[in-house]
Amino acid sequence: MIEAARQVRLLLGSANATHAGLEGGNVGLLVEMLGRPKHMAIDHLIGPDADFAAILERYETTGGVPEPPEETLGREIERHLRRLASKPLRAEVTPTGDGWCEQVRGTEDLQLPEHCSLKVRLLTLEGTAVTQNGDRVLAGFDNLVIADITPFVVLELCADDGTTSVERTTVVRAELVGDPAGRFDEVIARQVDTPEKFLRFLALLLGLGDLDTVAAGEGTGVGSWTFGPLGSTGVFELLVRAVADRPDAIDDLSRLIDRLQTTEQGRAVLPEGFLDLWEAITEAQSRLQGST
Repeated sequence: MIEAARQVRLLLGSANATHAGLEGGNVGLLVEMLGRPKHMAIDHLIGPDADFAAILERYETTGGVPEPPEETLGREIERHLRRLASKPLRAEVTPTGDGWCEQVRGTEDLQLPEHCSLKVRLLTLEGTAVTQNGDRVLAGFDNLVIADITPFVVLELCADDGTTSVERTTVVRAELVGDPAGRFDEVIARQVDTPEKFLRFLALLLGLGDLDTVAAGEGTGVGSWTFGPLGSTGVFELLVRAVADRPDAIDDLSRLIDRLQTTEQGRAVLPEGFLDLWEAITEAQSRLQGST
């Protein structure tokens, strides 16, 4: 007992001396080290000649120093922006002569703080913003193509007290009403704008794990397309497997290909010779479905 009393006990870890840390649900790691005072006493750890002290850096406190005005105002604006983001929004989509119109409406009063203004824009339309009307959000966006329509709305809260100006932005999801058929396909078609991206999308859709291995061979024709190193699964094999095991994925890919073929730019996205292969794949799927 006397020997134990002369030992130094050192506790290292993340466990906190709180009810949650000791008896609650928190998970922490704590290591207990026992040793002689001449090896583990406080002077041997942080004394002027201690090896451990050589890796320590002095922490200079900053208490009592006034924070910059933009930080104080910024925190206040972020608090109000979180409150605004919790208010429900409704995005109503209607067809127009030249495209589509999307109106974003708020169902509750904003209660903006003094010297603050709110701008609203669609996530798909960078740089297009509309200030709210009155006490509720009311923003209209006209002449949209289908791929511009989105339930994701950007809220930008601006504050200017005369000496300091601060802006904070967040993205919220509105209830989308009147979502046109085929919008998802249009969004995908906008993103798939090169043959390389088309092959990557095909790999993703048909369940290939590593999309970074997509590569085009040096040969010509459909047999030159491979995924990964030489000898790995080619596009033909991948499509044949999908016909047998995942016909729904072939249907999804078919919608994209039909969409790309409607424009010259879209047709340029399809790799050379792919349509010949695709014709054979769709014929095989049609025969299989007809035999079931």
